[in-house]
Amino acid sequence: MDEQIAIAIDTKENLVNQRLTFKKMQMRMNDFTSRFPALNNLISKINVKKRKDSVVIGIVIGVCVFFLVMYALR
Repeated sequence: MDEQIAIAIDTKENLVNQRLTFKKMQMRMNDFTSRFPALNNLISKINVKKRKDSVVIGIVIGVCVFFLVMYALR
């Protein structure tokens, strides 16, 4: 029982450390992008492109599934 509690405490400490590490990384990225607005603009354009690509892929998959269902029911 004590061993399980020790494992749980160690796991909690590791998760807290990971959260702090990710928070520091996020703060550094925010500082970096605020110093270089062109980089922030580039990152936002890349994110818009990713969203557009995801929508196009979703539409293509939806159309393919629709045609497969229509073919199967024919």
